[in-house]
Amino acid sequence: MRRIFLRFLFFGSVLAGAGCPHPAQRSPNGPGRAQVEVELSDFTRYWLGPSLVAPPTLGSPEAEVEVGGLEGLAAWVSVEDSAWNQWPGYGSRLFNGRQYLVFSVTVLGDRPLRWVPERSRLEVNEAGAGLAAVAHPDELLTPLMVGALEQQRWHLEGDLAERVRGAGALRAAYLPTAEQGGALHGLVAFPAPADEAQIAAMRLTLRVMSGGVPTDVVWLLE
Repeated sequence: MRRIFLRFLFFGSVLAGAGCPHPAQRSPNGPGRAQVEVELSDFTRYWLGPSLVAPPTLGSPEAEVEVGGLEGLAAWVSVEDSAWNQWPGYGSRLFNGRQYLVFSVTVLGDRPLRWVPERSRLEVNEAGAGLAAVAHPDELLTPLMVGALEQQRWHLEGDLAERVRGAGALRAAYLPTAEQGGALHGLVAFPAPADEAQIAAMRLTLRVMSGGVPTDVVWLLE
């Protein structure tokens, strides 16, 4: 299953780099169609179906901090229960809880604030290099978008394109990278650890420019 995921992710990056949103259409009865249909079915179960991954075992799913004149609140988000991820059909609208760890964060200050995603990270269970933040919500959707393109080019039945078109609520809720006037609020995501080990502690570090001064806002959830 991991191989299928990586194939979709790879072709998504190729299409994005080539600026080619509409891949060549395939014959409905062309060679390879049956294999693609099986892979898309497996991908849908893996990416959208109930993850059956246990939630983090935390004393509290949220934490508050004060640092450098800033006040911050961060809370772990159950993506499969979130309104922006609900779908009337099978599974989650965009991705299940196996793919990403998502948090709702709020940072308040008395100067203009800007999130720096490339300097933000999440450490899970133990201190270390950590997981890099996902800077833009469309990065979360790449495999789903590739799946939608595959359905279209092979003339396969499915609703992946409709799911992608319904991602507006996630895009609107995601933490902006543009400077904000004294308040940052939104969702921020990190790729989930590959080993799917039970999560008992997380340290979330958000780099914020406050009036041009870099500040690390750090929350410990355990």
